[in-house]
Amino acid sequence: MFFCKSNAMLKILFVTPIYEPAWKMGGVVRAVSSLACGIRNLGHEVSVYTTNSNGKGWLDVPINIPLHKNGVKVWYFNTPFPKFYRYSKKLAQACKENVNNFDIIHMASFWNYPGIPAARFATKYNIPYVISTFGTLTPEAINYKKFKKLIYMKFCEENILKHCDAIHYETYLERLKMSYFKIRKPSFVIPSGLFFEEYENLPISSESKNYYGFSADAKIITFLGRLHKVKALDVLIKAFTKITTIYPETNLILAGPDDGEEKFLKKLVNELNLNKQVRFIGPVSGEKKMKLFSSSDIFVLISHLENFGNAAIEAMAAGVPVLISENVGICDAVREDGAGLVVPVEEDAISNALINMFSNSDRLKEMGRAAYLSARKRFDIKLVAKLTATAYEDVLTGGRSPECNWAN
Repeated sequence: MFFCKSNAMLKILFVTPIYEPAWKMGGVVRAVSSLACGIRNLGHEVSVYTTNSNGKGWLDVPINIPLHKNGVKVWYFNTPFPKFYRYSKKLAQACKENVNNFDIIHMASFWNYPGIPAARFATKYNIPYVISTFGTLTPEAINYKKFKKLIYMKFCEENILKHCDAIHYETYLERLKMSYFKIRKPSFVIPSGLFFEEYENLPISSESKNYYGFSADAKIITFLGRLHKVKALDVLIKAFTKITTIYPETNLILAGPDDGEEKFLKKLVNELNLNKQVRFIGPVSGEKKMKLFSSSDIFVLISHLENFGNAAIEAMAAGVPVLISENVGICDAVREDGAGLVVPVEEDAISNALINMFSNSDRLKEMGRAAYLSARKRFDIKLVAKLTATAYEDVLTGGRSPECNWAN
């Protein structure tokens, strides 16, 4: 049992293989970066041990020295393997020398090296640690390269899970799927959070549509994320062909970095004669991303597997109604709050849902308003950071605050 002073400032260490500004690596980077900053804003002392990996290459950052990012002290340790595993001798050394200086450690490092030394020395020095799995241990995720993952799980990750004090899940769906492993550890469910300030004063919709080369009355369906086969973009494109027969002024924007599918998707678009209505615009950020959301009538995320759905929450924060698949972790929130529609990953279901949404403009606007409110009610980083800090206190004191949705 661990104890801490009531309302005391905690010294928290996050350990993750990739951190901002490696935004192109997706939702985990944004989730961990936002949470670290959000908890720091509560007055706690937050540090991050990470690598200088940018996915396939290296970040242009100073290495092996502390940097300050939004009040968070970040160490980028050099890794000779930025694409796979992210081994770092310096990170391991830092864990050995400094882990016992923290009250609690929060790891987000499955299938990567950094979690191994962090867990080893946390266990040695009796420092409690929490693990965020971010969907990496669901059966669907394990089935991708299953043989390699099960071997690695047996020799590395099982030991990390064995000694952790709690597992953090982003959604109830993730915890339900994790029952597959029969892991006997306390767990809590708290969603990832975002800072919403930049979504409060979006550009005017007509001006944003003009920026992307569309008329003010054009209907825009948007996807934002990695162009990866798990996103089911081929199914979306095929479903989109049916939309154009009813609403010929409708356009589909696919935004985000190529992750192996762009060539195939462009070929499919060409075969379906959709070149004029489907546009690939690559990665977007900052003002360009805000204009993308401002120009959007519907945001679509119909993945085969999506543990959470950060991009959909960003769209909701911008007041854009969403169409998501039942495999997206936030699907229950979307249903309950009326922020959009939830469908199976099937062409007819997707096309019918889009036609349904476009057929009633007043209802579509109401979905947009509901999406705006839902994002702030459920996913504001201020709320999420407070809940997570409460979960840390629970780990340290043995408490079980009901708002953290604990299960043993």
